[in-house]
Amino acid sequence: MLFLIITIGLVFIFSCSKDKDDENPMISISSPIAFQQVIGGDVVNISGTITDNQNIKRITITLRDVINTLVLSTITKSPNKSGSTSYELDVAYPFDDLQMASGQYDFQITVTDGENTTIKYVPILFKEFEKQREGILVIGNSGNLSNIFLLENNFSSSFYTSINGDFIGASIDVYNQQLINVAKSVGNISATDLLLKNELWSVPVSGAPLSPYYTGFYYNNQTTFLGKRNGGVQGYDRYGNPNFTAGTNIGFFMESAFIHNDTYFVMEEKPIVFINSSRISLAWLYSGSNVQQATINSDVKGIYSSTENTLVFLANDVSLNAEVIFYDIPSGGKYSPFNISSLGEIDDCLEVSNGVYLVAANGDVRFVDINNYTTMMYLSGVSGDKIWFDNLENELYVADGSLLSIYDYSTRMLKGSYTHTEDIEEVLFWYNK
Repeated sequence: MLFLIITIGLVFIFSCSKDKDDENPMISISSPIAFQQVIGGDVVNISGTITDNQNIKRITITLRDVINTLVLSTITKSPNKSGSTSYELDVAYPFDDLQMASGQYDFQITVTDGENTTIKYVPILFKEFEKQREGILVIGNSGNLSNIFLLENNFSSSFYTSINGDFIGASIDVYNQQLINVAKSVGNISATDLLLKNELWSVPVSGAPLSPYYTGFYYNNQTTFLGKRNGGVQGYDRYGNPNFTAGTNIGFFMESAFIHNDTYFVMEEKPIVFINSSRISLAWLYSGSNVQQATINSDVKGIYSSTENTLVFLANDVSLNAEVIFYDIPSGGKYSPFNISSLGEIDDCLEVSNGVYLVAANGDVRFVDINNYTTMMYLSGVSGDKIWFDNLENELYVADGSLLSIYDYSTRMLKGSYTHTEDIEEVLFWYNK
């Protein structure tokens, strides 16, 4: 009897060992080859031969970056043929993400037969899509309607769309190819698909208080930040969902804002009662909690980063003369290292390189350079209440009421002009990425 039990056991063990599959699938990839050059917009053919001694159950193809994060799409093939021991792989893999950065990526081809898994990596070198300008959007507002025209790269114009409501600010979300438009009292916060021109989402502006509900607009990294008349800041994400809140001082509202070093949300707070001084306040970007604040008696026209611990404000003082204010974050102290009051009152300003600003003031456009504490004439006798700079096409846009003049930034030569239906509120550069 004991002999019979041992014999049956040995037969069972032997049978199980015979059924067990110890062989891994084999992967042979003929395309792409290692370190093949791929350009944005390409479709790469992934081909090769997959073999196994018994069965090929599933093939998975992914693309991973240098930190092993999945990018683009995942392709799965399931031959599902019992007993299939060979499979000819032939799939098209599109590189269609406009935002994908240049660098090395690895195709990961994973094959399983149900018991064993084999993984093969094929590195490729990717060159991202070339950044291009699709056009320029010019926005004017009549009080209850924003009229938006599209300027082509040759500055010919065509009607683009109209958006109901008044206007406080607009921006282009290039990552999601959306036009963000915000009303201040009547209308909506809305996103419009740039290509299809259809509204993607909207959030109505509250009717109270009426003068106005929103007081400040700032856009950064797919988030729209809005200052409210009754205090505080509300942020909205790319879908119109609230994603950020920050407080202001009682009786104050945010007029302008800036994100410094991906750490601080910097605000210029204006008082509802104008006899009070304005405030500069800093809040943590990821919590909205207040960090520090200081009083300021000037009207801030531009907020910029100088160093990790230093902010720069271009402003008009109480006498409506231009000034530069440095703000030291560790101490909360302010100082003005040089005088630019001779420029007169600042209408608008922008940064063209680190510490170098263009300032429209008193009928001229001048450079202000905080690196060497100097000013220099850029365009003399050019009236402009708003200015914009396109560093991709190297062009400066100057608006004087409804007239928009376009200059070659390097040569300062006039390249073209455009007259809008109303005074120009905003010029937005539409890029493909």
